[in-house]
Amino acid sequence: MKRDLKPATIAAHAAGAVDLQSAGVVPPIQPATTFMRDETYALMRPDNIYSRDDSDTVRTAENVITKLEQAEDTLLFPAGMAAIAGVFRTLLAGDTALVQSGIY
Repeated sequence: MKRDLKPATIAAHAAGAVDLQSAGVVPPIQPATTFMRDETYALMRPDNIYSRDDSDTVRTAENVITKLEQAEDTLLFPAGMAAIAGVFRTLLAGDTALVQSGIY
């Protein structure tokens, strides 16, 4: 994808993602929460585990945000508490975190 695209174009075209099945220029939203497994219970697509964090829909949204923000990477969380837990899991023993009093 060209790097000089305007933010509106990146957003409108999902950062260049396409739906290979239909040839649509914007990928579909996948409403499935779980994914098919084979006779040994292995995932048919190992990168699609559970829709909230390991699905094409989430990866596409993360990619769009990364491009729009010109970030190195993006990580979406399924809920606010998951995001809060993710931040606190990065802290080491003895680290300090400042939080507002009405956090949740």
